[in-house]
Amino acid sequence: VFGDVYLPNQIQPLWFIEGMAVMEETYRTGTGRIRSAEFRATLRMNALEGKLLSLGEASNDMRQYPRGSNPYIYGAMFVDYLRTRFGEEKLSEIVREYGSNTVPYAVNRTFERVLGVELVELYDDWLAAVRADAKAAAAAIEAKGRTESEALTADGEAKGQPVYSRDGRTLLLSASDGETRAGLFALPLD
Repeated sequence: VFGDVYLPNQIQPLWFIEGMAVMEETYRTGTGRIRSAEFRATLRMNALEGKLLSLGEASNDMRQYPRGSNPYIYGAMFVDYLRTRFGEEKLSEIVREYGSNTVPYAVNRTFERVLGVELVELYDDWLAAVRADAKAAAAAIEAKGRTESEALTADGEAKGQPVYSRDGRTLLLSASDGETRAGLFALPLD
């Protein structure tokens, strides 16, 4: 009746929308970000540092690194956990059920109706599995002998490739701390 005016599935949490999209790209192609070592490493480090996002944090914009990638990373890996535990058919059923509900924002109720378990409980179970996997990976690395590293900088999140000025007396470098406006810095070589 409403056509493109009312799209309930577009009001789902971004992590679910993007998680479903990344699942499709992963299992319908030969690549896909669920197979990404970067996604697994980000979650592993968040777990080991005690910085895994809560469901509320994952459902909203976060300033925590990796910022805009959080819905993709958390969404993809959590949806893949659900896919492994319940199957793709149940995920499709969640989408259908949520999309046919006239009352938006009933994500937890939809999960409980389709899967028999509340979303908040499933997310906590997944976080526990992520923590266990991270601890096991850390133990395996320790057993092989960990290579120590040292951060060379602590003043930024992103640094560009340094370039010499035309006269060769200055090094130009772009840098950003992820919080304030990025800048181009001139460093005299003397």
